[in-house]
Amino acid sequence: MATSNPDSPAGPDSRPTSPSELDISSITAGDANTPGHLLRVSLENNGDEGSAVKGDTEDNEGGTSDEEGGDESGEETSSDEDSDEGFESPVFDLSSVVYKDPQSGFDFTLHVACSQGNLPVTALIWGMYKARGVDPMTKDSEGNNPMHYAVLADDGQVIDFIMQQTGGYADGGKIIDSRNDDEETPIIRAATRGVLPVIKCLIRYGANLGSMDTNKNTIVSNASRGGHLWCLHFILSLCPAQVATSLLSQNDVDDHSPLDWACYKGHTSVAEYLMYRGVRPEHKDANGRNCLIWAAKQGQPSTAAYLTALGMDPMERDSDGNSAAMFALTNYELFEAMMVNPGGRCKYRAGATMGVESGFEEGCCGGVRRRKGGGGRRGKGDLESGEESLCMKVQRCLSGLDNDESEKGVNPALMRDNPTRARYLLFIAAMVYGVWVAMVVLPWWANGLIVFVGYKGFTTLTRNIRYWEKTMSEKEGRVIKMGGLIPKLLKANELAIGFWFGCALAFLSVCVAIVAIKPGLWKGGGGGFTVGAAVEGAGGRWWSSLVLMAEAAENTPALFMVSFSFIVLMIASWAVLVFVHRDPGVVYANRNVTYTDLLDEVAKTGQEPDPRKWCKTTLVKKPLRAKFDAPTGLLVARHDHYCIWLDTAVGFGNHRIFMVFVFCQVAAHITWSAFGIINLLAYLKQGGMDAEWCKVLEGLYGDRGFGMLTMTLCAVVCSCGLGFLLAQQLGNMTSNITTNERINWKRYSWLLDDSKEKFCNRYDSGSAVTNTLEFVMKKRDYREEFELPPMRKGIVLNSGHCCEDPNCSETENVLQMQPLVNEGGGEGGEKTGGESRHDHSHDHSHDHNHTQV
Repeated sequence: MATSNPDSPAGPDSRPTSPSELDISSITAGDANTPGHLLRVSLENNGDEGSAVKGDTEDNEGGTSDEEGGDESGEETSSDEDSDEGFESPVFDLSSVVYKDPQSGFDFTLHVACSQGNLPVTALIWGMYKARGVDPMTKDSEGNNPMHYAVLADDGQVIDFIMQQTGGYADGGKIIDSRNDDEETPIIRAATRGVLPVIKCLIRYGANLGSMDTNKNTIVSNASRGGHLWCLHFILSLCPAQVATSLLSQNDVDDHSPLDWACYKGHTSVAEYLMYRGVRPEHKDANGRNCLIWAAKQGQPSTAAYLTALGMDPMERDSDGNSAAMFALTNYELFEAMMVNPGGRCKYRAGATMGVESGFEEGCCGGVRRRKGGGGRRGKGDLESGEESLCMKVQRCLSGLDNDESEKGVNPALMRDNPTRARYLLFIAAMVYGVWVAMVVLPWWANGLIVFVGYKGFTTLTRNIRYWEKTMSEKEGRVIKMGGLIPKLLKANELAIGFWFGCALAFLSVCVAIVAIKPGLWKGGGGGFTVGAAVEGAGGRWWSSLVLMAEAAENTPALFMVSFSFIVLMIASWAVLVFVHRDPGVVYANRNVTYTDLLDEVAKTGQEPDPRKWCKTTLVKKPLRAKFDAPTGLLVARHDHYCIWLDTAVGFGNHRIFMVFVFCQVAAHITWSAFGIINLLAYLKQGGMDAEWCKVLEGLYGDRGFGMLTMTLCAVVCSCGLGFLLAQQLGNMTSNITTNERINWKRYSWLLDDSKEKFCNRYDSGSAVTNTLEFVMKKRDYREEFELPPMRKGIVLNSGHCCEDPNCSETENVLQMQPLVNEGGGEGGEKTGGESRHDHSHDHSHDHNHTQV
């Protein structure tokens, strides 16, 4: 499995003629001082699933090989008798022994069965090989034997079977360290997949941890390339300190370090871990490229943002004159993450001390320049002058040496800023506000033309931009995103929040204009000067719709003032959520302290962390009811949903204010709907336009009625949608459940009964009043909720009896019985990926974020 990308490390053109080995070839399971022996003791004490199939596999092999082998050998005999004596025996073809699955119809060869971990089929075909008198360990055209394929499975059962059948030796050598044409050993191939049970099984049989292939790839470099953090740490935890240091410092044939590979593939958590273990990010390969340049070249925004926030210089050039900043110019997402807001993309990463603002900005001619007085520069003499290295900065944070909550630079998760960019928000809001002004002052046909042209332009530009990006990315072999103002606006996360703010400003402006017109009209004397009279006297057709709404406010002043008040409260609560109270309930306090605890747990158990207890993206100990929010990149306690109108998550920290925000919206739209409908009907009746449909349409689409009609229709639609949202949120509040939990309740142990099939909310007290008081008063801190609560009294369990004891024994082990759920995500979220809003991608296995409208 050698790397063949000519533009990536260790291409095939630069392979040495003979393989090399690290000076740690003695790392096998035969010596009591080696990590293999230590792991053997650990596995023998804890038990390994791979050793439980010995008796069954031997019986299976013996029972099936005679029957199948007799038929096959008979066919061979008949063919040999018919052949001429002058011809030599045909060379055995590995693909000639095939087992056809009667259920799926799939054709299994020995190598396919081994790679899929299908032990029964492997044993069956193995017996067929024996019956033909052919060695099952025969290599394929690339020099791979069955052991090289067995390590690609999800467990070690087939590995155990092969070792039992062969005694551990084939072709005069140890099978566990056999090599293919690329000099890859089984454990090197296994590291590319990073399956811990397979790695444990290979080390138990004495696999050489210091092996290298022809490209000088090791198990550390392959695990780093694949993003297998826990496999990487487990292997290094077994090695003595000097051996681990040798593995981490071993570069491939092109002088690429494991950190280069991790950044090349965008595995930010692995990159953070490697720096924690001392791999220097300042290292340059044979082409003068460091890990930041590799991350930027491959379009990995999260990784590049983290390295920039650590303090690496994106202006540093390689031997070809390229820099990370130059690659960022062809990818607007990468530019925003790396050059504008690096701290915002890696809030929870250790040592990201640059904060929200970068020391760089986009130049007027498409280049990149440093801000005046900005940071981001690390001079050549910085380290010599006593400044700590980047590795030391990461080690200091992850070791828990600096956990002062007053220092945002030490713990960047304390920067709980809303990711909304003000310039994008205001620009989009201004455009939407302009459309609303046109609705009020222009005739209906002009507004229809504006909407049609805007919609067609938006869809056409979006389609063309996506086509260009796809074509250029395929041509260049890397991710390319179109830059410029229009592409950035069309893909900005601020589209929804800007649209909402523009609409809210339009309603507020109309109310303010009505208040300016209305006082003179309310006097009723007719002799005083009024703004409305001045507008009508000027003969201004443009403002006639406003005058109609002012007259409507005179007819129903109480209804108008109530609606006006709720609009003001709605905008005020929105501003508080977006700009003031920006913390949705981020779980951050214990990451710097518990990171080492997490590593110790993996090293001790040899298993990946339980995703119910640890967030797989932030590597933070995860409280119950918490969830990683991909758009904001934060682990949020009691996560409810991600709100596009706020551009932030709704959780334990801001859910109460969000309820006020939704209530004010619903009240404002309902009262405005009533205000508009009542006065539109009065306007039609007063003008004698209510008798015929033609007259009705003429009145509604006339200069005076169209603006009020448009705003009333908008209010009616929003009342229906937001009313449903408010009803749902009130139901969740009185039941002590979240939107995420209501949709994904089968994934959470605290929402299941003892059968793991029926819904049973352990946080529901049974009283709507009690649940509401807990929600309003925050009686329980869900950022510190790690213990599963007992079953509530009075719940009928699956066994049939009623649980009267809160500590009922039937409910003690529900958390342990609950199937594992990958809820923390992989790198996607950082997406993984380009990060889209739901990374939940990444190999990313998050729950879906639920966008509330």
